[in-house]
Amino acid sequence: MKKNKYLFFDFIHNYGGAQKSTVELIGRLVALNVNVEVIDPVGMVQRFKEAIEYNGSKYRSFNLGSRTVLGKEGENLLKKLFRYFKLYIDIVSLTRKEIKRKNYDVVWTNSFKSLLFLCAIKIISKIKIYFFIRGIDSSKKMSRFKVACFNKFVDKVFIQNVIIKNYIIKQGINKHKIEIIPNVVSIEDLNNEIEKNKTQGLIDPEFLNIFMAATIVENKGYLEAVEALEIILRRKVKAKLLIAGDFKDEKFKNVLLGTIKEKNLQDNIEFLGYRTDVPSLIQSSDIIILPSYSEGMPRVIMEAMALGKPVIVTKVGGVSEFVIHKNTGVLIETKNSRNLGDEIFSLIENPLSTKKMANNGKKLMLNNYSESNQISVLKEIFNSQPKILRQ
Repeated sequence: MKKNKYLFFDFIHNYGGAQKSTVELIGRLVALNVNVEVIDPVGMVQRFKEAIEYNGSKYRSFNLGSRTVLGKEGENLLKKLFRYFKLYIDIVSLTRKEIKRKNYDVVWTNSFKSLLFLCAIKIISKIKIYFFIRGIDSSKKMSRFKVACFNKFVDKVFIQNVIIKNYIIKQGINKHKIEIIPNVVSIEDLNNEIEKNKTQGLIDPEFLNIFMAATIVENKGYLEAVEALEIILRRKVKAKLLIAGDFKDEKFKNVLLGTIKEKNLQDNIEFLGYRTDVPSLIQSSDIIILPSYSEGMPRVIMEAMALGKPVIVTKVGGVSEFVIHKNTGVLIETKNSRNLGDEIFSLIENPLSTKKMANNGKKLMLNNYSESNQISVLKEIFNSQPKILRQ
C-alpha cells in the first residue's frame, strides 16, 4: 500500500505557542512513520527551521522574507496591489511546482493566508488540503467567504476540542470534514526543560510575580494586563508583571510603552524578550495570565496548569473545556482589565482555595491531556488516510 506524503505549508513569522505545538505534532507524526515535509515561503524564523529539522522532517523555504510583509510606508495603492499580485503568482507557482515534483498527497496549513494560496493550486492541481484551526474569536461570526473556502477547498478541518467544533459547525462548516486533535502537555518534557534552563536572577521573591508569555500584539490583551497591574498596585500589593515575547507591531509597541510610562509602571513591568526557558519562568512565577481576545487551547496555560500554577485566562476559543471557573482555573471576560485585576487580587486573598484550584488543574492536565492521548488520535486519523485519499 502506498505511503502518503504530507506537506505542511505556512508563512512563519514567529515561534510562539501555535508554532511550537505544530512542531511537536509533526514530530509525533514522524515518530509514527508518517512522511511530513515543510515549506515556509518566508524563511525568517531560524528557531522554527531548526526545530523541524531536529524532528527529522525536511524543511524548505523560498526565502521571500520581507516581501511577504503587508504594506510599505508611502507606497501607493496601485503599486501595492501590483506587488502583491506578483507575489501571489510567484508563491503559487513555486509551491505548485514543489507539490508536483515531490508528489505530495496532502497539503496541510494553519493559517487562512496560506489557504488562499493553496485554493488556487487546488483549482489547477489534484491535491487534498487539511486545515488546522489553532485559534478562534468565538465572540465574532466567521465571514461567509472564509466558510465558503473551507467547505469548497478544504478536505479535513482539524480543531482542538468539542467547543471549537460546535462553534465552527454553527458558522456553517461541514461537520463531516472535522477531526479533533487535542493539544497536549508532557510533564516529562516540561521537567527536562526546567532542569536544563533554570531561571536565575529574574524572579524577585519579594514581589508577587505575574507571568504572561505571548507574542506582543494587541489581541493578546497586553493593555488589559497593564491596567490590571495598576489596579492591584493601588490595593497595596507589591507586584511585578513579567512578559516573555517579541514585539511584532511597532505601532502597538509605542502604544503599550506609552501606556506604561503614562501610568508610571516602568519599575513593575519587565520585558524578557523571546525566551527558551518559559517552563522555568512559569514554575518560578506566582500567577500565570493570558487575557487574549482569541485562542484555541493556549499552550502556556496548559503548561502552567500541568506545573500546578494558578491561571487566569479569557473565556475564548476552546479554553473553557479545561479551565473550569474557580475549579481548575479562573475565566474572565475579554477586554476587561477590572475583571482581571479583581481576580488576581482574589487569588492573593484566598491562598488555600487558590492552591486547591491549582492542584485540580494539574490533575486534569496529567490525566486528560497527556501525549499518549494525542498519539492514539493521530494513529486513528492518519492510519485511515490511505483509504480516504484513494482516488
